[in-house]
Amino acid sequence: MQTKKLLTLFLSILLLMSTFLANAQNKASISGVVKDGSTGDILIGTNVYFKGTSIGGITDIDGKFLITNIPVGEYVLMVSYIGYETYKENLTINAGDNIKKIIKLQYSGGVNLQDVTVTAQARGQIAAINQQLQATDIKNVVSADRIQELPDANAAESLGRLPGVSVTRSGGEGSKVVIRGMSPKYNKVMIDGIEVASTGSDDRSTNLSMISSYSLDGIEVVKSNTADLDGDFVGGSVNFKLKTASDGFHVDVVALGSYNQLKSTVNNYNFVASVSNRFLDNKLGIFAMGNFESRIRSGNEREVETWFVKSDQSLTEPNPVWPSKLFLLNTNRTRKRSGGTLVFDYRLNNGSIAFKNFISSGKDNIQEFSQNYNVNERNVNFKTKDATYDVLTLNNLLKYEQQFGVFKVYGKLGHSFSKSSSPNDLSLNFLEFASLPGIPRNDASLHPDSIVSYHTYNPSSMYARNFNNWNRNTEQRQYEVSADVEWAFSLSEQVTGKIKVGGKYRRRNKYHDETRNFADVSESTSGGAFNRVLLSEFPQMVPYVDDPNSAIRIPFSAYMDKDYVPDEFMKGKYGDIMKDIADIYFMHEVYDFVSNTDLSGASSHVYRLDDPDSKQFDYKGSEDLYAGYIMGTFKITSFVDFIPGARYETNNTSYTGPRGDMRATDAQRIIYGDYKDTTTTRNNGYWLPMIHLKVKPLDWLQVRMAYTKTLARPDYKSLVPKQHIISGSENVVIQHRFDLDPEMSNNFDFNVSVHENHVGLFTVGLFAKNIEDKIFWTGKKLIGDKYPDYGLDQTLQSYNINTQYNDSNIVKVRGIELDWQTTFWYLPGAFKGLVLNINYTHINSEAIYPYTVYRTVGVPPFQNTEVIDTSYTDRLIDQPNDILNISLGYDYKGFSARVSMMYTNDIFTENSRYYDTRGYKDKFTRWDISLKQQLPIEGLQVFMNLNNITGAVDEYYIRGASYPVREEHYGMTIDLGLRWQL
Repeated sequence: MQTKKLLTLFLSILLLMSTFLANAQNKASISGVVKDGSTGDILIGTNVYFKGTSIGGITDIDGKFLITNIPVGEYVLMVSYIGYETYKENLTINAGDNIKKIIKLQYSGGVNLQDVTVTAQARGQIAAINQQLQATDIKNVVSADRIQELPDANAAESLGRLPGVSVTRSGGEGSKVVIRGMSPKYNKVMIDGIEVASTGSDDRSTNLSMISSYSLDGIEVVKSNTADLDGDFVGGSVNFKLKTASDGFHVDVVALGSYNQLKSTVNNYNFVASVSNRFLDNKLGIFAMGNFESRIRSGNEREVETWFVKSDQSLTEPNPVWPSKLFLLNTNRTRKRSGGTLVFDYRLNNGSIAFKNFISSGKDNIQEFSQNYNVNERNVNFKTKDATYDVLTLNNLLKYEQQFGVFKVYGKLGHSFSKSSSPNDLSLNFLEFASLPGIPRNDASLHPDSIVSYHTYNPSSMYARNFNNWNRNTEQRQYEVSADVEWAFSLSEQVTGKIKVGGKYRRRNKYHDETRNFADVSESTSGGAFNRVLLSEFPQMVPYVDDPNSAIRIPFSAYMDKDYVPDEFMKGKYGDIMKDIADIYFMHEVYDFVSNTDLSGASSHVYRLDDPDSKQFDYKGSEDLYAGYIMGTFKITSFVDFIPGARYETNNTSYTGPRGDMRATDAQRIIYGDYKDTTTTRNNGYWLPMIHLKVKPLDWLQVRMAYTKTLARPDYKSLVPKQHIISGSENVVIQHRFDLDPEMSNNFDFNVSVHENHVGLFTVGLFAKNIEDKIFWTGKKLIGDKYPDYGLDQTLQSYNINTQYNDSNIVKVRGIELDWQTTFWYLPGAFKGLVLNINYTHINSEAIYPYTVYRTVGVPPFQNTEVIDTSYTDRLIDQPNDILNISLGYDYKGFSARVSMMYTNDIFTENSRYYDTRGYKDKFTRWDISLKQQLPIEGLQVFMNLNNITGAVDEYYIRGASYPVREEHYGMTIDLGLRWQL
């Protein structure tokens, strides 16, 4: 029925289009390009219109415009671009005219306009302002000029300077973005409109640190979309636009070195080179770029595990919290990336064809040295880990656009691939028995920083326990094809518009595999037979063993790296506790021997595949998306734009995952598990209405209102039909619900913008989201007589279940965004080079988190357990209440500088039924400085970036503790480099 209605609507539109097409034959058109009058640079997002009418258009990424369906008459052509003087020209339009124009605008920088040019940072800001004002949807823009002038370390850092956007970091570097308080998985990431394949195994988020700023021609963050854009995001969508070749031959080379304060190292570097040119009378363009970098992204971390008397009788009352474990981690991380961009584009008459390719490969080499102080057991665990994490992303796009009179045709064919793997994640664990004598247990007065003072460190009494070797691999590949047709019509001089229809198909394949191999080298139960084999193979260990003939355990001192020179851990806060580590190369030697040698004569359980961990997380699946839409853009005079539309998306999924029953009595089945792969399919479809209204009552005032409906599909791990039944100290069923509905969000936006050459752009935006069918985990809940609802048999009635479901409560998100972008061109002398960007966002969310409590009622012997489903209210995960960004730039002749500050207040990070253990990240303030100076050689400049100059620390708390339960130290980094542009 819905398909028939949509088909009827399309046929009606085609009939209407044919009626007006006949009237369009005798009308005229005007086309051209708009440029900066001083530099000749194209101006994107310029408003070209006829005064007092609704007839007009906007310049595209090539600075070109085309206006069709112009009735015969006398007009005043207006060309306006914030920051520049408005162009005016009287025109007489005759039937069939095809007028071509090259229009040059002059910067509003003084009285003698011909002698003034826009400064570098101001040019980037002005471009962003104009693109934002002329957009049909509500968006924020980072223009190409702004990205290239003083580029950030990566694309995520650039996004973090926009209103409503906060950044999550890995190794002190921005990796993912939170938009309007919505976690990264709720935000869509695209390159030139083609979705980037997710880099994770669990959710749909994407790592943005792989995208180099030097390859970009602009970034758009859409917060209120139109019907021609995908509807599967709730927070926002991020679109990275790749560079294309500009007119003429160009070369851009960047070489920099970097200093890492935390590790006091200078062996960091980044090299970027690009070349571009246009051929065949500027019709064919080729842009090629390659980059390679190596950076130290090390860190020091401290984490505290807490405990308190957990009681369902008083879940909301404060309880004394005490530290149960102190975890110290020293990470040496070297991050290497290489990548490239190759773009071909061909300019047609009123159109273009482009073939765009992007690839990025990253490798993190990580060595971790940790110490885990177990207060309750009064033991200390030492671990040495060596791992490599590889990430590969690839995007390909074939794009076609062509204007045929009043029609414009769009076509896209895209491919995206990602691969994340850790092929040999090896760790060796040691245990030091009874090494915390006298430490108080279950004592709320014990401060975690004092725990190390109880430690009686003795490497010879610390023994090797086990090896763990993980091999993880996640791959995602997707193809998509889309086609769109846009028809421009003119009912009169005062009413014009466009009708746009289109469709899309996307195929996505997802795969994840994990393998864990385990080697028990403690040999506490086999009389030391295995360890005597090790001593025979590695005689260098013999001096560290008291009696090699009866060695039951091998001490840490036998594995120790004698050449290790420790660095200062957490600024010496804990003294020299990180002075000893295991020899990583020797650790690999021993593991290779254990894993490749038949040791059945010494022990039957030394080396084995850990089957439960190796199978329960594996899955593979596919998704097929079909989408169609219709939208209109109706211009009523030059003051009102009304943009209604509707999109229909249907998604078919098929996922295969493990179902394991760990209740087997056979000991070997308990060890190795009993898993069977199960395949499930599902499909659903949704209408997504979109309405935008843009009103411009005054030349300097713009008001926008929008209602949109968007969705967030369940995480990949949620769609996998996993079921894991465990018996033992607690009987539980862990079950994924593959039949979950998407989370649906009704979004409301209201924006008021004041824009004028002296003011720049000042915007006040209000937004609200009502999210339905939020997906939650139930927590442990008694199955009871509801076992048929979960698809379980009656034997599991006494078990608890931990599963997912769509909640009936509405999650509410409310916020306000304030944004001011301006230049001070009107100030005297050198002060006119100042550029200011400041934005502030306040967000409030209200989510109802479900949980189940068990209360004992009655008196012995008539007691029974009462099960109560209840909930508590708190913020959404990853949501900060306040975000503030300030950037003050300055240009003077060949010198550029920018001082910037990013601030977020506390961020909700962990929910819990117990108030005391709900977690949050403390407020964070980061300062950066960028400097650039042109040298007396054409195109050559030197630059310096100082990042995190105050050494800001990430600190995490729980509400029941006065001390941070987690700290991450990354220190300051300094980049110094040269750039040559021709």
